[in-house]
Amino acid sequence: MKSKSCIYLQQAIYLAPNEIRACCQRFFVNGKIKGDVPLIKLTNKRNVSFEELINAKKNLLESINNGTDVLCSGCPHLSLEDWGLVENEAINVISIEDHSLCNMKCTYCSEIYYGGVSPQYDLKILLENLPKIDTNLHIAWGGGEPTIRKDFEDLFTYLTKNFKPRTQRIFTNALKYSKSLQEALDNKLATITTSIDAGTENTFKKIRGSSRLDIVLNNLHNYSRNNSELITIKYIFTEDNYDYNEIQAFVNNLINYDLLNCNFLISTDFKSQVLSNNKVLGIIILYYLLTDKGVLAVNFDDHIYSRLRSIGSFIYNIDFNFKQHEDINYLVYKFSHLLNYHLNKNIVIWGTGEFAKYLITTSIKIKQKEIIIHGFVDTNLQKIGTLFMGMTIQSPDTLIESDSSILIASSNYYGEIVKKALHMGISPKRIAPNFII
Repeated sequence: MKSKSCIYLQQAIYLAPNEIRACCQRFFVNGKIKGDVPLIKLTNKRNVSFEELINAKKNLLESINNGTDVLCSGCPHLSLEDWGLVENEAINVISIEDHSLCNMKCTYCSEIYYGGVSPQYDLKILLENLPKIDTNLHIAWGGGEPTIRKDFEDLFTYLTKNFKPRTQRIFTNALKYSKSLQEALDNKLATITTSIDAGTENTFKKIRGSSRLDIVLNNLHNYSRNNSELITIKYIFTEDNYDYNEIQAFVNNLINYDLLNCNFLISTDFKSQVLSNNKVLGIIILYYLLTDKGVLAVNFDDHIYSRLRSIGSFIYNIDFNFKQHEDINYLVYKFSHLLNYHLNKNIVIWGTGEFAKYLITTSIKIKQKEIIIHGFVDTNLQKIGTLFMGMTIQSPDTLIESDSSILIASSNYYGEIVKKALHMGISPKRIAPNFII
């Protein structure tokens, strides 16, 4: 029997300091931001059992399906499908943000992430009693700053050894260097994502609430020395950092600290529902400057796509907005030819997750048949041979003998897929920016 639910409610756990949530998604309904839906709120320190968590999920699902829920209503991730019983699902995602201790105070951040609140429940007891863990487990560390928590080294080692996650991503500001994290990166047991959001010390301090941009860049240089493909550097656009000179300084820092081989994720302040033209121009300038330096692993995250799904069309018509910067005019001219090249080729999508589904179902070009998808590939062996959106998922090996353009439909693993494609001998010219659809 079909019912309304989402992949996060079914298979994930999101751990905040004084509550356990159904998700970490944020969305707008009638101009108001919603999301981060709580399942259990704690006013006093106590243990939380898995049974209590499941009951909270079941209660939320019941209210969603009888029309009385106000927390998830309007969420684009809800869908009507044959979902399994939530109590029988294996946990696929664990997001650890159970404290709000941080050594920065970013302008776009919420106090829940830097308010100094320690965990209100014993995380290890909850994790030890999870009855069913998916073999394809993904763990994400946030916070607060995970590396400054006193139990980080022990808990990180415990989860790595006992849960054997397929991926373990740490969202760190990189102000504090962690030897255990360095060891995990060197052994390809973890990845990290760090937001920098500035090219100069003054802007870094204004946005991040901390000085020492040089320390952050140097730590990232050390983290990336052996496996740069495991490092994602993020630039979140705010009202203070979209200036051309700021963006150029950011790129210069990447060159000086030998970071161009890392992955790059471009984002925007989630508190703003609409992107101004100046921000959009800044986003495009950064994309052009990075790709002009030969960086292939550049991607936009869902905060941009949810606010500016037509960014591809914006880029096509951007030429006359850069008259004050001749170098950008040249990049726009060169890049427009690249986009036209991919639009005239067969396109195969690499990735069959939620992000791929989102890109396809919200694409105007696909709906108007300006772009035809010719196939899907995925590295997950369990998916190969199964159906995704009406087509059989193939192995990435099928791309080697073809000349199709490859569109990578992944937000978190974009750079890793790029590196794998290049390792397979696939020409970088075949990798199409995913905003063209």
